[in-house]
Amino acid sequence: LRQRISARGIQTRTDAAQIYQLVTNLCTNAVQAMGKDGGQLSVSLNVTRVKTPVKAVVSDLTPGEYLKLTVRDTGCGMSPEIIDQIFDPTYTTKKSSSGTGLGLGVVHSVVKNAGGSIIVHSVPDKGSTFEIYFPVHREDPGHKPAESIHAGARRKGRILLVDDNALELRTVHHMLVLLGFRVSSTNDPLK
Repeated sequence: LRQRISARGIQTRTDAAQIYQLVTNLCTNAVQAMGKDGGQLSVSLNVTRVKTPVKAVVSDLTPGEYLKLTVRDTGCGMSPEIIDQIFDPTYTTKKSSSGTGLGLGVVHSVVKNAGGSIIVHSVPDKGSTFEIYFPVHREDPGHKPAESIHAGARRKGRILLVDDNALELRTVHHMLVLLGFRVSSTNDPLK
């Protein structure tokens, strides 16, 4: 795993829990694409300026300043025919025992809700690169940010989480705990 985070303190208008889901889904897919032999997973975040319109998924990139999240793997890659379908929530290349196949549908929804764009580069047997662009949000100096819920806050209610995929179960459990919920989770539906 290699990371290069150069955009610290730069904001975009989106929910932190959704960003967590997006990064988790992209990285989980990358690890699965690399298989048992492993490989290299790179994650970077930087500020970039788009000067001319660029064709992209969700919406085309228009000129402006963006936070660019890049997730790159050295996995199995994808053909152009598969890339055209990966964000369709009903399409999956996964076997029933290896997850839900809904991860990229979640990524698409998060990016759409944030007003962002996605560019995918992939070559079979060489790996894939997902570039996620979020519009930079510069706060008005007189504006006070809304109070956010910190990790120790408790919300009302308890969540029972059941999922047969242990990795997804741990990830979602952790995310809900960070949001302040009381969570009980199991991968055994009989329990």
